[in-house]
Amino acid sequence: MPRVRTKQVSLARFAHGTARLSPEYCGFVAAACASKFKQHGHSKPAQLRVEGAYNETINVAWDEPDARTEGSLGEKATEFAGECIGIVLSEKLTAFNVVERSWIGTGFDFWLGKKKDPLFQRKARLETSGLDDGGNADIDTRVSRKKRQVGAGSHSSCGECLIIVSQFRRPIAKVVRDA
Repeated sequence: MPRVRTKQVSLARFAHGTARLSPEYCGFVAAACASKFKQHGHSKPAQLRVEGAYNETINVAWDEPDARTEGSLGEKATEFAGECIGIVLSEKLTAFNVVERSWIGTGFDFWLGKKKDPLFQRKARLETSGLDDGGNADIDTRVSRKKRQVGAGSHSSCGECLIIVSQFRRPIAKVVRDA
């Protein structure tokens, strides 16, 4: 029987930045994610269950966040942690990578481009969200709200949209591909 290999994500590696996102930003949201894993008592690595358009478990390696960083995050930690999970999952599971943050009013968080086609960017959109707690109904409600938000945004007809809602108590991420 073939051995199934679990996908891995390292927040320490992500914290060094991506092709289009700075190490400062990536490090900050990675620390927010680690602080959420720590707050909810998850092991290292945390097992993130992915549901929706993808169904698998991803091991997320994380390091203890600095106390100063945790103090800097405050109540925004869940929002930033949701951005982190959304970015790493979009880049791990799809043919897209994050190109840049979108503008307020667009209805989504990030522009995505095809990894293998660097000339033609802004091919898709990514909307992220984070929840500290809640069941499947809470996650589905947040997904529905995000779909309405993306649909009402100024760029609602600009290609595919990935919506990724993360919940950190279990931890789980729901990925929805919405055209």
